[in-house]
Amino acid sequence: MKQDLSDVFRHSRAPSTTWTHEKVQDVLQALAAHSPGSWVDWEPFDEQWGRVLDADNQVLGFVCARVPIGAARDDVPLSELPSAVAWIRFKSADDHDYRIVPELLEEVFGREISRNVNYEDLSMNDLWWATVS
Repeated sequence: MKQDLSDVFRHSRAPSTTWTHEKVQDVLQALAAHSPGSWVDWEPFDEQWGRVLDADNQVLGFVCARVPIGAARDDVPLSELPSAVAWIRFKSADDHDYRIVPELLEEVFGREISRNVNYEDLSMNDLWWATVS
């Protein structure tokens, strides 16, 4: 059964004046601290998501720059990550374990999103790709 991400985005959809690029960077750094050799992939004013990749270039996590939502691989302890972020867990960023209403993503991101993604059979990489820029 697919985990529906709609409620996570619905509750976090209003852009917050307190959710700044500095806070996004802090959360990305907190994620990166859990894996030696990991690095942050994010262009702060161009991309809606930052990613943290481990030393093997596997996704360790994502942080949304628009709203305080993040996704962390299940081997990262949530107790050590900022609690101001609504966290989604994943085993692999390629696993199609999720679904979401695409119109909700358009509302959150303020633009049309890709129609080349199956939002009923979604992976975290699909979500990132559909909404990253």
